[in-house]
Amino acid sequence: MNTLPDEILERILMHLHPLDRLQCALTCRRWAELGSTHRLLKDVAFVVPYNNVGGARSALVKSQRRYTNLQIGSRRYQPGNIRLVDFDSGFWVEVGRNLRSLDIRRCDVEPEGFGSILRHCRMLEFLGIQGNASLSDRLHSLKEPPFEPLLHLRRVSLYGSLKADTLDAFISLMPNLASLTFGGWSSDTAEGIMSCLMKPGLESLNLDFDSGNLDQDTKLGIIGLVEETSANLRGLGLSELVRKLTFVEKLAIDSRGGLRHLSIRGPLSLEDFRVDKLHFKCPDLEAFCWRGDLSPSGLRSSTELFEGMARLKNLRVLVVASRGEGPTSESFASLVETLGELEELSIDCGKLTDADGVKIHLLKKLRRVEFSRATGFTDRTFERGLGSTTLKEIAITHSSLTDVGLAGIVAHHSLLEGLHLEGCEQISDEGITSALQELRLLRDLSLVMCPMLTDLVLEEVQISCTRLRTFEVWTPFESGQARNR
Repeated sequence: MNTLPDEILERILMHLHPLDRLQCALTCRRWAELGSTHRLLKDVAFVVPYNNVGGARSALVKSQRRYTNLQIGSRRYQPGNIRLVDFDSGFWVEVGRNLRSLDIRRCDVEPEGFGSILRHCRMLEFLGIQGNASLSDRLHSLKEPPFEPLLHLRRVSLYGSLKADTLDAFISLMPNLASLTFGGWSSDTAEGIMSCLMKPGLESLNLDFDSGNLDQDTKLGIIGLVEETSANLRGLGLSELVRKLTFVEKLAIDSRGGLRHLSIRGPLSLEDFRVDKLHFKCPDLEAFCWRGDLSPSGLRSSTELFEGMARLKNLRVLVVASRGEGPTSESFASLVETLGELEELSIDCGKLTDADGVKIHLLKKLRRVEFSRATGFTDRTFERGLGSTTLKEIAITHSSLTDVGLAGIVAHHSLLEGLHLEGCEQISDEGITSALQELRLLRDLSLVMCPMLTDLVLEEVQISCTRLRTFEVWTPFESGQARNR
């Protein structure tokens, strides 16, 4: 290995799991230097947690590793605040020059700290901000002094209330912006958003907010602008605006076939939402995600939704998360027989049985699957695997799955990185222990309301799951008390 050129050794290391790559960097100085390059760290994120800001900040500054992805603020279930001003300009001078992605979660965002980011993180491609307070009050001084444009920044996610002038000043720094997400804003912010919608080059728009915060004129103004700009959009995400769903039908017409990703969160009336128009006007749609409820007037048309999805031959992602509104046996058969390119499938399985479940093997390219309310699925659905050899994540809720079916999943999908079981009452310690010993790449594990499990599972997790990133358990153990970790 010592005689290999750096370029060849780097290619070899790139084939390793990121955690293994970091371990290899501990073996010698040469490997440590290689493992510190941004190319070998591009899929590794450094997370600054709430409970150790000072230690993480110091480690980043002293590290030889040039991290490209930084997350400030921890994952869910971890309360607390981080003040962005605690990261001084010296920190951003040293760390910011290599960053390509910066995600700021639930932090107090002050002008001083944010100004340092704009000055020193010149190579950013993604910036996410989720502030605890009104961002307008904190970022009003962005206009002075002037900042140089961030030419590489193409994706931005903003959660917080911003006034129109502050938002305009912020967005003006991003001439090549292609993807924009807004959430948690008010009518003041809406004025700025309407100007953002007219920005040339915008390809993806996600509006994630409660329309109850907006007056009727503002809602109609935003809807009109979305309609006008839909011809240029490749991705669209909507939440409470879908209460006025007739414009989504118009969107399918105005998009002129360009829309690739459509995400809807909220109540859906299938009398307004004509799936056949998606088929004719957006034939190249690759992802359709809907999380919400069908309105009473649309209940009779739920089958039409899945039959319509089956006509979208290029669909790669299908997520329909609505309790009780899953496909029938007939519409499910149409899905698996015609959507051979599907990579992600998430549906309510309340109307399906094993006779339907065994047909999953037809989807050879699946990477993620979620079966909700899978009460009709037993070991027969799972004991021979789910067909795809590339499957990375499985989520199953309220199924009659036993250790036998779980062993079948593990035997056919040993490369799983995510396993999520909820309400699977017949899964035992022995079944989970055997699975964890085989799933060496597992990074995300959740076991919720599986009453046969005991503390032995926790012990096995510590022994076998060396790569685990997230672990959620909520289940009654032998002691009779539920645990959530």
